[in-house]
Amino acid sequence: MLRNILCLFLFFACFSFSLQAQELQISYFVDSLHQYNNVEEIDDLKFIESTDKLLNFANTNDAIWVRLETPSIAEDKVLEIANPLIDTLDVYRKAENKFVKKRYGSHLPFDQRDYDNRMFLFDVEDNEVMYIRFSGKFPLELPIYLSDRKQIDKKQITYNFFFGIYFGILFALFMYNLFLVFNVKDKAYTYYLGYIVFVGLFYAMLTGFAHRFLYSNTPSLNYYLVFAVSLALFFIIEFCSQYLKLKEHSIKNYWILKFFASSCIIVAILDIFLDKAFLNAISQVMSLVISIYLIALGFYCLIVEKQKQAFIYVIAWTGYLTGIALLILQVNGALTPNFFTQNAIFIGSAAEVILFSIALAMRINQYRKEKAIAQKNELKQLKINQDLIKEQKEELEQKVEERTVALKETVEELHQINEELETSLQVITTQNDKITHMHDGVTASINYAKRIQEALLPFDNRMSESLKNYFVLYIPRDIVSGDFYWFSDLGDKIIAIQSDCTGHGVPGAFMSVIGINVLEEIVNARNITNPSEILLEVDNLIRYSLNQSENQGQDGMDMSVVCLYKNERKIELAGAMNSVYLIEDNEIKRIKGDKFSIGGWRNTKQKIFTTHTIIPKDTIYVYQTTDGYQDQFGGIKNKKFGSKRLERTFFEIHAKPMKEQQEFLKETITDWMLEGKESQIDDISIFALEY
Repeated sequence: MLRNILCLFLFFACFSFSLQAQELQISYFVDSLHQYNNVEEIDDLKFIESTDKLLNFANTNDAIWVRLETPSIAEDKVLEIANPLIDTLDVYRKAENKFVKKRYGSHLPFDQRDYDNRMFLFDVEDNEVMYIRFSGKFPLELPIYLSDRKQIDKKQITYNFFFGIYFGILFALFMYNLFLVFNVKDKAYTYYLGYIVFVGLFYAMLTGFAHRFLYSNTPSLNYYLVFAVSLALFFIIEFCSQYLKLKEHSIKNYWILKFFASSCIIVAILDIFLDKAFLNAISQVMSLVISIYLIALGFYCLIVEKQKQAFIYVIAWTGYLTGIALLILQVNGALTPNFFTQNAIFIGSAAEVILFSIALAMRINQYRKEKAIAQKNELKQLKINQDLIKEQKEELEQKVEERTVALKETVEELHQINEELETSLQVITTQNDKITHMHDGVTASINYAKRIQEALLPFDNRMSESLKNYFVLYIPRDIVSGDFYWFSDLGDKIIAIQSDCTGHGVPGAFMSVIGINVLEEIVNARNITNPSEILLEVDNLIRYSLNQSENQGQDGMDMSVVCLYKNERKIELAGAMNSVYLIEDNEIKRIKGDKFSIGGWRNTKQKIFTTHTIIPKDTIYVYQTTDGYQDQFGGIKNKKFGSKRLERTFFEIHAKPMKEQQEFLKETITDWMLEGKESQIDDISIFALEY
């Protein structure tokens, strides 16, 4: 078999050399600036004589003018330009003593050619002088031959047969790998299938067969040669990564191949938009670099990683890399074109595809062997598991029997415990009934105390007679509250007080009753109206009432006092720990209370309270509040409401009617607690009025 292939190979080589027979006089001129567009402009230029039938200008953007002089020849001679990817050929031939131009090229539909041949063929006459202007986006390699028509036909048949075998091999292996893709769930087969498709498309475009048979009326597809080779490289890179199992054996090389694969995709995309000549050069370098790296990677996996499957990989890539190197060196003018340099890449490509397909088939056999070994091991393990299950079953039955006996004993013990629990439950039920009765009595007493406390607070009808616009937000944490508000109309003055007693619930309520009685004595009986004096007197009476100088008790309250003058525009206010908020002319002020609480035992430090005097020019809004609102936890982040937030809230709502302000503040603190899923932690009280 090998002998027959070698004979066929030598035949093609001899045939290829035999076609280069007839002599042509060839000279050329390089138009780097593309400034000459017709033959009259270049007739006086100096052309360079060429003794070589192959003019190779590699990757160039220059326009090349070629002058041809045919010898005295017999009939049926044909001029052949053996490069199917020349973008534009402007052929100038004499007719009626003047040159006439006719355009050819790979950018035109295939049926506009003179011959049905993938190369460019022209009939010539004896001693004819003709000019051809070449330009294009692909490497300008110009093999120019003069042959008779029989030789051309024989050559076409021979090369069709040669490439028919090549593309037939690719098609057969495509179908074979397509079958494997659907039967073997392995990404390597999918990537290799993509490689066969795009490498076949690339070589079909490179040889002109794609233009002739696939898209003869769509010549613009010829420009996407770099696109096809970039995708072929992408798929072969991904295949090599899967085939050599780099993710398991060499993660560094795995990511290097990922980088190369990404670069191929980028070049394929750029081929749609950028200059083709530039990308052709880039793709040649990229193909050579990636090919060298892939074969080096194969040697690494074979020698260092000891992977057996890398042996066929290395053989396949060695032949293919040789073909790529010969092609690139020939295109760039480093090698003289001949049968070997022109077709080594196709032979290497076919060998590579065949060897990789054999390798994939061997991989399937390896999978089958591994699967058979795994099944054998599974059966062995299954038998071990069955023996173990049998042994465990016997042990389990014995333990069940032992535990059944223990369970009977436990049931008897539980029965005895149950009788004891029933007796205890009866005692607990009796005690619970007593506790419930006591709780109901205490609750009833506290509710009664609530009615008493509410009776001591100012009534709305009495407050509304003296204040036009006001509201009180009063939300006790328990049934009764440690917060209270107080109000008194003295004729020429109005006293408004907001207080927060020590504790909440019943203890706080007791303190609030004491505070209300003390205020009645100080304001209504003694007629003391200065806020700081009121605070000082309340402090003295609270400490006296609770005998704190003797028992050193710390019970007391925080308080703010506001005095409104009726006969003049004047406000006096003072605070013991509690602040007062004032809003006038769309500006808010916070008057902080002194750092002393009302009541509580002290050693020697004298309490001093400050009276602040305000002369309002326009309507002013006064807000007195305890710390219950601002200290309440809640919100999405479960934080305190805070004094700053409360101050902003007062400012945002101050222009609304007082009733709406009260409802807004109540809804806001309720929503705040619901967001944080918190319950109320202190009594809440706000006394607001308009003056």
